[in-house]
Amino acid sequence: MIDYTQLLQLTEVKISLIILLFSSMFLYFGKFISLANPNESDDKLTYSILGLIFSALFIFLPFIVIYNLKDAIISVNNVIWMVILFIITVIISLNLEINFHYMKYGKTGKALTKIQEKIIVNWLGHTYVLIIFSGLIFSSVFSNYYSNDILLFLLSSVWALFILTAMAIIYGINGISYPDATIYIANQTPIEGKIVKYGKFIYVINKEEKKILINKDKIEHIEMKIE
Repeated sequence: MIDYTQLLQLTEVKISLIILLFSSMFLYFGKFISLANPNESDDKLTYSILGLIFSALFIFLPFIVIYNLKDAIISVNNVIWMVILFIITVIISLNLEINFHYMKYGKTGKALTKIQEKIIVNWLGHTYVLIIFSGLIFSSVFSNYYSNDILLFLLSSVWALFILTAMAIIYGINGISYPDATIYIANQTPIEGKIVKYGKFIYVINKEEKKILINKDKIEHIEMKIE
């Protein structure tokens, strides 16, 4: 005879675990999306909402599409998928390096031409392209899963998490802008530059491409340029 009480309890435990798993995933990606946001905050609700949107676009949607194409994906050699994964990693890593160097110094650190920078950051870093990359990442994981090679599957899964985390940061960077501003401080010359972070301290990259840290309590007012 079926014990419906135990069955219900087991179902409730599974649902609780699923909710916990997804909540943790949303919070995880949300924090990385907010990493480059000029506004320093620790709002878990905001993190979760951002993580939910990211997961819908870069995890759930590609997963559904790739799952329905799994027969075609499995027919492709695993080596090809791993090479694709490597190429995506290089592109994403270059994108992050360029963006982080810009946030730190106000200029790119790579000896790249404007068109090379535009291709890596603006074109290959576009949200639609990142979603395609996500689909290719899941294709690699699916291929390794169905190949029954546990070690390769685990490797590609961890690798995929690394790339998705980096993509979350880029997705966050794509959604923000660093405003030009003039900051007025008591008894000091006004500082002009781009605000890259604001919280207890204001981080500004001035026209000489130097990073300046300003205590917000000493600021009289800020004039921001409206584009």
